[in-house]
Amino acid sequence: TRLSPDEMIVEIAKVNPDFSDFSTISAKVLSYGCDVVGVYLLNGQINQFYRALKSQQISLPTFGTDVFESVTEIRKSGPAIEGAVYA
Repeated sequence: TRLSPDEMIVEIAKVNPDFSDFSTISAKVLSYGCDVVGVYLLNGQINQFYRALKSQQISLPTFGTDVFESVTEIRKSGPAIEGAVYA
């Protein structure tokens, strides 16, 4: 798929497996004015990311990988993860 001239892909952050404070990253999502966010995190990080989005009242489409199938992550993420898709 090609991007139109007014579209771009931006890498907001890379994190280590033990990273857990997503408040700064969620603030970056807001400051970049993202229309959609790809979330490629591990079990235990997914829910923390979504809770950080929720705490900053950020609601936008997200997508990720099969980690999104984790019932535990879905429950811990709360309503912020609703509508997220994965391949």
